[in-house]
Amino acid sequence: MNSTHHAFSSHANSTNSSRPGLVLPKVSYSMAVTWVSLTMTMTFAGTVTIILLLTATIRYRSLRAGAGRLIAHLLCIDFFICGITTPGYMLIIFLDLVGIPYTINCTAWVTIRMLSINVQYWASMVLAVNRLVAIALPHHYKVWTRRSVMLAMMGMCWVIAIAINLPPLFGHAYSLGKYPPLMSCTMKPLDDMLFPIISSIGSHIPIATLSVVYIFIALYTIRLKNAVNSGKQMVRRIKVARMLFVSFAFYFICFLPMTVLPPFFPKIIFTMPVVMLWLIALQILGFSSSPFIFLLMNDEYRKSLRALFGGQSIHPR
Repeated sequence: MNSTHHAFSSHANSTNSSRPGLVLPKVSYSMAVTWVSLTMTMTFAGTVTIILLLTATIRYRSLRAGAGRLIAHLLCIDFFICGITTPGYMLIIFLDLVGIPYTINCTAWVTIRMLSINVQYWASMVLAVNRLVAIALPHHYKVWTRRSVMLAMMGMCWVIAIAINLPPLFGHAYSLGKYPPLMSCTMKPLDDMLFPIISSIGSHIPIATLSVVYIFIALYTIRLKNAVNSGKQMVRRIKVARMLFVSFAFYFICFLPMTVLPPFFPKIIFTMPVVMLWLIALQILGFSSSPFIFLLMNDEYRKSLRALFGGQSIHPR
């Protein structure tokens, strides 16, 4: 494998020019159209739902109480992913599949996309830890809901995400450019000791922490189920935790194949564009499903939206 400096220089010189037409024989035009139509529909539906949830959060103070600010922060990130970076990603892949020339800076595009995904992972982890404290350590929860603490946790997510996305810009960890099987803007790991470190910090650590926290919460809430009949606040916290757990479980299932297949079945991932297309579609389903789960499993959001569109006022602003 070439040195990281050479790899970075090569892709920097080649990804900013117009893309010549390229038709991938394993992906038919009808397949490409079906795929982009389906994925765009999912991102559009998810984006509209996120906008509704954010509108209700801004309008009603009760939705901003407790973990509400962290949920709003996560929804804002999801909006950026579902409404901007993912549709852009779909469009770029589609243009490559059908051989339509275009101009793009892959370095900038992939960096922005990876940054938003890494922030999303850490914001989800911070929210999970917040829920853990709310349920398992309720006497300490007031400290965790202070404005300064929440802002610090949100800021930490962005600082970490920005820090781990800087090395690739200088030719370390992974290269940014157009690589198989789709030959579209993506990343390619380099033979660099920084890559496993960055991968662990960017995704493995927050996702592993999420898994442990939500499994613990699920087991802990089973113990509490019969002891919270008179504690409305705790019941509310458990409902929020349950909503987040279901959202995470579905999200985890959608992202698991792309995590498991590359190391064990690299041929499937790197030589079969059609398989890669539908694995990407599954990931998009993971991102776009979260707002629907939030809406379906949270009574306050549903009541707030009914009041908002019905002209009622059920919560103080």
